[in-house]
Amino acid sequence: MDSYFDDFSRLVLVVEALKESKKTLVKECGVGEDLTFTLFGWAGDRMVIAGQLTQNFELTKEDRIRRVLAAAIIFRTGFGCDSLTFGAEGFCVMQGSEVDSSIPLSDQFATNPDVLECITVLQIGKINDMAAVPYKYGIGREVIFNPVARNPKPKSMGIIYSGLVDALSFPVESKYVGDRVFVNRLVKGLQKDGFEVTRVEK
Repeated sequence: MDSYFDDFSRLVLVVEALKESKKTLVKECGVGEDLTFTLFGWAGDRMVIAGQLTQNFELTKEDRIRRVLAAAIIFRTGFGCDSLTFGAEGFCVMQGSEVDSSIPLSDQFATNPDVLECITVLQIGKINDMAAVPYKYGIGREVIFNPVARNPKPKSMGIIYSGLVDALSFPVESKYVGDRVFVNRLVKGLQKDGFEVTRVEK
């Protein structure tokens, strides 16, 4: 596994990975298919775990957020993660755009050209950062990405941002990190909560 020493490199890596995933998803499933919530955990200079919440239309957005934040605590305490990267789809506006703050961005998307669909990535670690990649659809299931925008105003990121920051404040269960039985139990728990889990070995 390659080394990624700084938070910005991790942010860029996940942005590019999710862009490719979005293009593949749309090509295979059609326009309108969204990426699910994805969480990456880093320890030192390498990624150690990733979890993608499986598509479940019975879950409310609030429940999906709750599950991601619960997973973030597990990433921290059970896998020793000192940095987290979260990726999701949503809506955003760029700096200087005019929107009605009292109305959800999703409700303004159809009528306000300043509201854009986007992939949003949060990087939480030594330096907290955020980026959005607005996009639109082209002919033949093509996804056309705008340049990456740093520090955008994405929809409903406040709760997730603060929750990920809080997760990294939990103590690491050092005596269990790396224990195969303990790790397997954690992975099974994450899977039961709806995550497809990828462990990255040294």
